[in-house]
Amino acid sequence: MKNENLFKVLILIILFISCSNQDMENTKNNIKNPKDIENIDTGDLPTSGSYSWSFKIVLSEQKSTHTFFSDRIDYKMEGGIYSTKYSMKKISYEKDKGKWIGKDEKGNVYVMFFKDKTENSVTIYKHKCKKGGLKEAEDFEKPSADTTDDHGWNVYTLNGGSTNDEKLNISGEFSNKKGKIYISDDYVKIGKLCLQI
Repeated sequence: MKNENLFKVLILIILFISCSNQDMENTKNNIKNPKDIENIDTGDLPTSGSYSWSFKIVLSEQKSTHTFFSDRIDYKMEGGIYSTKYSMKKISYEKDKGKWIGKDEKGNVYVMFFKDKTENSVTIYKHKCKKGGLKEAEDFEKPSADTTDDHGWNVYTLNGGSTNDEKLNISGEFSNKKGKIYISDDYVKIGKLCLQI
């Protein structure tokens, strides 16, 4: 009798350990480590960093900055004409549309669209849903590329990065008695040495 009860207890312990190990394995497979999170494809939505766009109003320079986090986007506008700062908590993001919806501390709802993300820049369109709140944001369609509503589409540069959009003031072939140099927007060639810009 003792052996029979001992055998039953052993079976129960083995089943319990087996189920616990399986649950632990399932949990491990569902938890993303930070490196996995960094590699999730978010389309054109930046997952971190601060991106800025500078422009002039009258004779004053303004700087618009979005700082990206997994659950929110912090916004800051600085300049001589207007300054503000707020945080928008993420409500939703549709990768296929590049459409992000968020809400600030005052209850204002914003819809943002992202496109043309590169290593150092992203193009952003932002609309404040003044009349219809969340419903307005959900129904808001991606604007055309040439729209001027809400300041239109703007290229934001990663702070500390470079867009490499500046074109060289000179290009072509230059030579003297010692050799030739070829310069273009994409490369510089000196003899057999070619440098990609």
